[in-house]
Amino acid sequence: MSLADVFIKRSNQNISELTDDELMSLIGSGDKFAFQVIYEKYKARIFHFCLRTLNDREAAKDVLQEVFIRVFKKNESYKKGTSFPGWLHSIARNLCLNVIRDRKITVEFDEFNFGYNALDTSEQDVLLSEILNKEIQRLPDIYREAIILFE
Repeated sequence: MSLADVFIKRSNQNISELTDDELMSLIGSGDKFAFQVIYEKYKARIFHFCLRTLNDREAAKDVLQEVFIRVFKKNESYKKGTSFPGWLHSIARNLCLNVIRDRKITVEFDEFNFGYNALDTSEQDVLLSEILNKEIQRLPDIYREAIILFE
């Protein structure tokens, strides 16, 4: 489909109903509204992925912003007909890995008493969730990513 066809189609339907490929063609021609549609459609998913990968809200926000800057500036590197969400996730993943590489990670050993305690079930669930999240963060990147994507 040519860019002219996309513009004709745009006049006949709501831009938010266009496919990702059509929106990327419009972004390539400088359409800021098409960019806004892509951003609104994918920002929550990409942010959640970054947050779970980095375990740092501010770093996840920074990576999210950089992902969409790259979408706007390097839209020509997207190959039409491929998975747009997959392309976005690969950008996010690479940027997250860059952040992780730049960090100086030190892991401290916490001794934790797994014996009986007097916590009620909800407190135990919260505590177990915190421990599980810490352990997930200690996994090698490739395994942690698999768990995060599964969730």
